[in-house]
Amino acid sequence: MVQWAQSAGGTASELGTDIAVDAAGNVYITGGFSGTASFGSESVIANGSNMDIFVAKYSNAGVVQWAKSASGTGNDVGASIVVDASSNAYITGNYASIIMFGDHLVSSQSSSADIFVAKCNSSGEFLWVQSAGGAGNDSGSGIGIDGSGNIYLIGSYTGTATFGNTQTTSNGNLDIFVAKYDNSGEFKWVKSAGAADYDTGQSLAVESNGNVYVTGSYFGTITFGSQSVSSQGSRDLFVTKYDSNGSALWAKTAGGTFLEGGLGIAVDAGGV
Repeated sequence: MVQWAQSAGGTASELGTDIAVDAAGNVYITGGFSGTASFGSESVIANGSNMDIFVAKYSNAGVVQWAKSASGTGNDVGASIVVDASSNAYITGNYASIIMFGDHLVSSQSSSADIFVAKCNSSGEFLWVQSAGGAGNDSGSGIGIDGSGNIYLIGSYTGTATFGNTQTTSNGNLDIFVAKYDNSGEFKWVKSAGAADYDTGQSLAVESNGNVYVTGSYFGTITFGSQSVSSQGSRDLFVTKYDSNGSALWAKTAGGTFLEGGLGIAVDAGGV
């Protein structure tokens, strides 16, 4: 039986992309909006005509608690959200040019899209934000958290992208990245995988011990650390497991002669 349903938006375009629930049953959502968007009694206003990022919290009864925006000069969207044991929310996605998360400003390295990861507390206050990317189009598409509060991202990038003090360069048009940050926003590591074509990282799931399972799509032969898989026809899907230090433990593929891709992944308490 449906317990409740809520709508949010305005007269322009709005997009909800992901949802997370904390231990008390509060609901957190993220996505993008244009113009003025209303979430119950809370409203957010985009900067100009472009799309901005929103994060909103509802109680377990469906009552809006707050709605916050991150506003910039380009098109920006929140793609994925996760919540820790203290009801802090972590968001990833992409932005272009300059964007403010509360009092925290980040700038992309070019006019193309870059990756962000941001943290806000249970009251909606942004605590920090980190940016990653380069001159190409880069985006974060999935986020997860381990039992120690470390944050893991997956997404795609083009060309050379900088994560913290580390640069990684794609093999083709679009490559996959997996990156780790601690809960203070300090960069730990990034791993890249890709072939000569378009390869995308879409989603990840994290065990409490920091093992990470990732999925997406690829074409050709792709190597995750020392683990290689090859597509059968056009695009195929992959599933890869990394340990908490970023070492690829195994990689599996599935597909046929047409188009396949992994869009979502989950892991249970037994690591399955």
